[in-house]
Amino acid sequence: MDRGKYLVEVLAHCSACHTPRNIMMAEQSSLNLAGSPLGGWYAPNITPDKSGIGDWSQRDLVTYLKTGHLVGKAQAAGAMAEAVENSFSLMTDDDLNAIASWVKQVPAIPTAVANIGLQSPRGGVDINSVLTGQGTLTDSSTTDGAKLYENACASCHGHDGQGTDDSFYPALTRNRAVSAFGPQNLVMVIVEGIQRKTSNTDISMPAFAEQLNNAQIASVSNYVRSRFAGIDDKVTAQDVQTLRDGGEPPFIMRYINWLMTAGILVMVCLLAAFGIGEK
Repeated sequence: MDRGKYLVEVLAHCSACHTPRNIMMAEQSSLNLAGSPLGGWYAPNITPDKSGIGDWSQRDLVTYLKTGHLVGKAQAAGAMAEAVENSFSLMTDDDLNAIASWVKQVPAIPTAVANIGLQSPRGGVDINSVLTGQGTLTDSSTTDGAKLYENACASCHGHDGQGTDDSFYPALTRNRAVSAFGPQNLVMVIVEGIQRKTSNTDISMPAFAEQLNNAQIASVSNYVRSRFAGIDDKVTAQDVQTLRDGGEPPFIMRYINWLMTAGILVMVCLLAAFGIGEK
């Protein structure tokens, strides 16, 4: 267990991404690994609560860390895809099991979850019948989410979001980026795509940052969340731009000028008071 603690808390520094921070940007130890915004993305709750990874087995965790993919549960993207490709996928099974054992025993912390609508099960399709590539944006001006999905996404994920039988193209009906409490990760996957290589897989989803504008990305995100998770989001073009820019800046950055001014005034007052006291 000590090995797992060392790997999680020191070498892998999981809390740097997955633990929320206070207004001074220090990690909130009482919310260790409970999820946090991360440069436009959202590093999810990885505590053993049902709102986190409570329904994951130790083998599930090891599989995800080694491959970046867990059928019906998660796909690594953004910074996590980089961590899988450059770190976790290169570790021994013993070390991965040590990490999984430690994460599974940290305090479970409940966090908010989305109110997901009931979805009818849909079967996958044969990957050989899937049109490869990123689809064709036949109408580059539309902001109709359904049309954008059919033109840019359905060729891989399926018209009903069912993915392929082998899950190479994942289902959107069983996808945590789609059904998460917030839309951040879905939006950022559309913006940045996914690039992830391991010893036996090479995953690539195209980025649409240059092909779709903010209003179109907002529209297709809302459509996917509504159609495949029953979540009624109202992502706006401004929301997309904010995520593109790295997300909402932390408190200390939003008010740095005011804080510096207040600090200077306090110093001036203290110096003045000290000078008066000496007289």
